[in-house]
Amino acid sequence: MQTRQQIIPPQAKREDYFHTHSTAPRFDPYHWLKQTSLPDTQAYLNAENDYAAFQMADSEALQTLIYQQSLARIVENDRSAAYTWGPYQYYSESRQGSEYAFYYRQYKQQPPELLLDGNQVAASYDYCEIGSLAISPDHKFLVYSIDTAGDEQYQLIIKNLSTQEEITLPHSHTSGDVTWTMDAKGFYYTTLNHLHRTDRLFYHSLGSNMADDPLLFTEDDEQFYVSVYRSQSDQLIFIETSSQESTEVFFLPADSFHNSKQFNQQLCCIAPRQPDHEYYVDHNGLQLIILTNDQHENYRLVRADCDSPQPAHWQPLIPPKADTTLEDYLVFRHHIALLSRTKDLLQLSIWHDDKLIPVTFPDPIAQISFGDNVCVDTQHLRIHYETFIQPEQVLDIDLNTLHRTCIKTQEVKGGYHPEHYRCQRDYITTEDGEQIPLTLIGKQQTWEHPAPILLQVYGAYGHSLDPEFSISRLNLLDRGMLIGFAHVRGGGDCGEHWYRQGKQQHKLNTFTDFMLCVEHLFKARYTDPQQLMIVGRSAGGMVIGYALNNAPQYFKGAIMDVPFVDCLNTMLDESLPLTIAEYDEWGNPASPEVYQRIKSYAPYENIKPQAYPTLLVQAGFHDTRVHIWEPAKWVAALRYHNTGDQPIIFKTSFAAGHGGASGRYEALQEMAFEQAFILKTLQLE
Repeated sequence: MQTRQQIIPPQAKREDYFHTHSTAPRFDPYHWLKQTSLPDTQAYLNAENDYAAFQMADSEALQTLIYQQSLARIVENDRSAAYTWGPYQYYSESRQGSEYAFYYRQYKQQPPELLLDGNQVAASYDYCEIGSLAISPDHKFLVYSIDTAGDEQYQLIIKNLSTQEEITLPHSHTSGDVTWTMDAKGFYYTTLNHLHRTDRLFYHSLGSNMADDPLLFTEDDEQFYVSVYRSQSDQLIFIETSSQESTEVFFLPADSFHNSKQFNQQLCCIAPRQPDHEYYVDHNGLQLIILTNDQHENYRLVRADCDSPQPAHWQPLIPPKADTTLEDYLVFRHHIALLSRTKDLLQLSIWHDDKLIPVTFPDPIAQISFGDNVCVDTQHLRIHYETFIQPEQVLDIDLNTLHRTCIKTQEVKGGYHPEHYRCQRDYITTEDGEQIPLTLIGKQQTWEHPAPILLQVYGAYGHSLDPEFSISRLNLLDRGMLIGFAHVRGGGDCGEHWYRQGKQQHKLNTFTDFMLCVEHLFKARYTDPQQLMIVGRSAGGMVIGYALNNAPQYFKGAIMDVPFVDCLNTMLDESLPLTIAEYDEWGNPASPEVYQRIKSYAPYENIKPQAYPTLLVQAGFHDTRVHIWEPAKWVAALRYHNTGDQPIIFKTSFAAGHGGASGRYEALQEMAFEQAFILKTLQLE
C-alpha cells in the first residue's frame, strides 16, 4: 500500500511556447492549459482533484465535525424580514434540508402565497443561481433569472402568478436583471455579447415573441456596460452606460412603452460621458438627485429638474469634503439617506430641510447597508447593520425622529455572546505617511500570547473589507485563532483616495501595504511565521501570490480562491471577457511602461526556485472572471519551481464559476473543506 509520502503530485507537461507581445519573447510553458476542452487539460485538472482528495483524506472526520458545528449554529428554518409593496408583504424562507430559498408573499391575513420554490427550479441542474426576481407593478407576473453553469449568463423566465404558467424566454445570455414599465405590459432587459459585456438594451412585451423584441440601445465602446433601472419614485426609467471611470445616464418616462421611435424621442441624456466623471442618478418624484464627482473625487450631491437635467442646471445639496467620500444614497419624497466614509469608518446620515443629521450606532467599526426600501413615500428607512462580532440586524429608522426599530436579528443557535469576543483595529504607517487599517478579531483570552492568525486581503476595484458577521468564522475563533483583515490601498476601505492610490501606476502600494501588515503582526507579537496563514480571493489572490513570491518564509500556509494570478497574459488578450474594461483598473499593457509594471508584480511571471509554504488553490471551471487556466498555470509552475516539500493542493469545481457552490449546504461543505485545511496546516486539529 502506498503511503501519503509516496504519492507524487501531478506534473503538468511543459511546451515550448513564447509570447511575442514585447521586444523580448516571454516563455510560457503552460500556455496549453488555456485550451480547456483538450483531453490533456481535463486529465490534468482531474489528476489535481484526485491529489487534493488524497492530501485531505485524513481530515475527512475534521471536515464533518466543522460542517456539523456550523450547522448546529445556523437556523435552518428561517424567514427574512418582510417588506411591504402595494397590498402585499414579500419575504423569503429557508427550510431544513433545502439548498435554496422559497419566495412568498402575503395579502393581509390570508394564507401566504408561494411565488417560487428555488429547489424546484434547481432540481435539474448541478448548479443554479437565481439572479433576480422582478414582480410586475400590478403584482400579476414574476420574471426571474437563472444561471445554470456559474458563468453569469442568465435565462429569463416569466411566471403568471394566477395560473402558475411559466414561459422560458429563448435568450440564455442576459445580465439577469429586468425593469418593468409601470403599466405592467412588459419590461426592459440587457444582453451580454461574446466578451460578456452588457452592450444592448431590449424591451419585451408580454405575450410577444422574444425574437421580435426591439433593440433600443447599443453601447459600442468596449469599456462601457449598459444597465437599466427604475427610479425610486417609479416615474422614470434610467439607462446607465458606464466604465470604471466614466458614466453616462439617460432617462425617459416609466409609464409605458409603445415603439422604438417614441423611445428615442423621449430619451434624454443627463450629462454626456467625459473621462473621469462618474455620476449616479435617482428621482424622488419631485427632482433628480445626482451623486457626482465632477468637482471632487469624494463626490457631492446635487439636484436638477427633469426638464433641465444638464450639469449647467445642477443645484448643490451636499458639498464635497476632503476627508469624506459620499458612497451611496437613497431618496425619499422629502428625505435622503446618505452613506459616507470618513477615513475607515462608515456613517449613515439623513438629509432633510437642508440639514444633514448623522445616525449613531454602538460600534463605529460596522457595516451599514440599505435594505428593501421600495416606496418613495414612507417615513421609515430600512437598513442592515452588523459588525465583525455582532450578528446582522435589520433596522427600520424613522426618517423624522431617527428612532430605530429592530425588525430581525440574525440568530446563532446554541447561544452566542458578543462580549466573549474582541475586535481591535491597528494602524500601520507607510513610507509615504498613510495609515493602513488592520482589523483583528478573536476570543478575549486569545490575545495574551502569539496566536495562530488567518489574515485576509483584497485590495482592488474600490471594494472594501467592511465588517461582516460570519457564523462559520466562529469555528476558527473558538479554536483559539485570530482572524485579520488588511485594509490595503486599492480597496475602498478609506474612501475614494484609498482606491485610487492602489490602482494602475500605484498598484504596487497594494502589495507593500499588505507586507507591512504582515510585518506588523510579527513586530507586535500577535503571531509568528509558523502560525500565520493568509487568504485572498480573486484579485485578492494576486496579493497572496505576490507575498508568496517575495517572502514565502513569512507564512505557514495560504489559500487562494479563484486567484487572478496570470494577470499579464490576461490583460494582453483582448478576446477575453473583461480585459478591455479592466484597462481602467490595471492599465493597458500595450504600453511598454504598463507592460513592465504589470510584469513586475504578476504572480505567474515572478515564481522563483524557492521553498513555498503549504498552499490550497481553488477554482471554478465555468469562471468567466478568472478563467480556470490562470490558477492551473500558477499551480503547474509552482510545482516545477518549488524547492520545498510542503503540499500544494489544487481543487477545481466543475459545476461552478467565480462564486463557488450555489446551494447553501454545498457552500457549507466547501467552507468545511477550507477550514479543515487551515486547522490541519496549523496543527490545530
